[in-house]
Amino acid sequence: MMKKSISVILSLLMVLSLFTVIPAAVSAEDVLNNGTYQYVIVDDHAEIVKYLKDDENVTIPSSLDGKSVTKLREDSFYDRSGKALKSVNIPDTVTAID
Repeated sequence: MMKKSISVILSLLMVLSLFTVIPAAVSAEDVLNNGTYQYVIVDDHAEIVKYLKDDENVTIPSSLDGKSVTKLREDSFYDRSGKALKSVNIPDTVTAID
């Protein structure tokens, strides 16, 4: 009987611990999509998550949704279906590339 009680208590604790993770998932960044870029708005700036086209020559915009683009995140140009990237024009607003 004692083992069953401990098992039930541990099971309840595991289920309750899931609820502490859910708010973090709900508050995760909303990835926006304008057909050319996937991006997130962080505070007062935009960060590009993914370039969606397969152009060889790319010009990063200085703003998205009225927010300055300040960062290109890791793998922004990953998985381009085998197309080579020849040039990327990056505006002065971009201060970080992961």
